[in-house]
Amino acid sequence: MNMPFLPKALMGALILANALFIALLMVHKPREATSKSRGSRAVMVGVILQTLSYPAAWLAGRPGINPFRGKGGAWEGAWIEILVALLSVLAAYASVLFFASVKKHLGKHWALGARVVEGHELVTDGPYARVRHPLYLAMLGLLAGAMIGVSSLAGAIAALVAFTAGTALRVRAEDRLLAETFGAKFEEYRKRVPAFIPKPR
Repeated sequence: MNMPFLPKALMGALILANALFIALLMVHKPREATSKSRGSRAVMVGVILQTLSYPAAWLAGRPGINPFRGKGGAWEGAWIEILVALLSVLAAYASVLFFASVKKHLGKHWALGARVVEGHELVTDGPYARVRHPLYLAMLGLLAGAMIGVSSLAGAIAALVAFTAGTALRVRAEDRLLAETFGAKFEEYRKRVPAFIPKPR
């Protein structure tokens, strides 16, 4: 079964998911003045690495949707392309919905950077009961959508390495700021809850 429309449909769906994610990321209400922030060079490097992971996944693409192309037999079936496309789109849109939930749950405490505002509370429920930095889990899911659907193996590895390194830098800086602000309460939370990859229940 020939499906020449599928690659274009997949690409369009992934582009839309990324556009929705960026819109959610950028749109926020004006906030009160901050009392503390974390804008170190390490954070900037982290942001750059995370950002570069996406073009690494997209631009180092593979020929066609099927990552097993050329293997022969059942690996050449149209069902492989459909399955890969569905997994790719599911990862991308689940990440958009998860991020929307995270942002809504965080409410007035939402910020693009590592900041603590006057009257800031340590949020530990909802998505934050499973991971301390659910935004990065959502970003990873969005990246996974591209890696599943369009990346070559080399592109996927490069994207994952860049994203992981950038996220580690940002998590370290943000955790340091929260530890300075909330002390023992945050330390207990950090021991109990992983950074951005949830533990199996």
